[in-house]
Amino acid sequence: MFNLNVSKVAAIDYGEKRIGYAVSDSMHVIAISKDTFVEKNMKYIKEVMEKDNVKIVVVGLPSIKDGKITKIVEKINLFCENLKLNDQFIVINVDESYSSQRASELMLENGTKKNKRKEKGSLDKIVASILLQDFLDSQDFANNYKKLL
Repeated sequence: MFNLNVSKVAAIDYGEKRIGYAVSDSMHVIAISKDTFVEKNMKYIKEVMEKDNVKIVVVGLPSIKDGKITKIVEKINLFCENLKLNDQFIVINVDESYSSQRASELMLENGTKKNKRKEKGSLDKIVASILLQDFLDSQDFANNYKKLL
């Protein structure tokens, strides 16, 4: 019998206007593009992740050039600190360099129609799934985090 309450891994693509959200399957093999949050309501986002039985959250972080922390990086860091409150989630920052470009190319390769590609939020949740899939496929996940689930 399978345990359907297995903890999962989620990914967040935190943007100025929206937050892309993806979650793993129960075997931690496949990233599933799940949702886009327009409201940055932390309580609601945590509730969604609780319902999805998320334990580890991967959050994309832009690379910091010249050591200067931008406003978006400050917002992402604050978001991550809020996720960590009460030790509810393990939060891992990953480099999100070129993830939006990769998501756009993936949408083109898959034949996504132009109007769907321009739809607000479509790109955000695909970026989140790319961040998550990269993490699930990484040696870091296999060696350090999978055992925590």
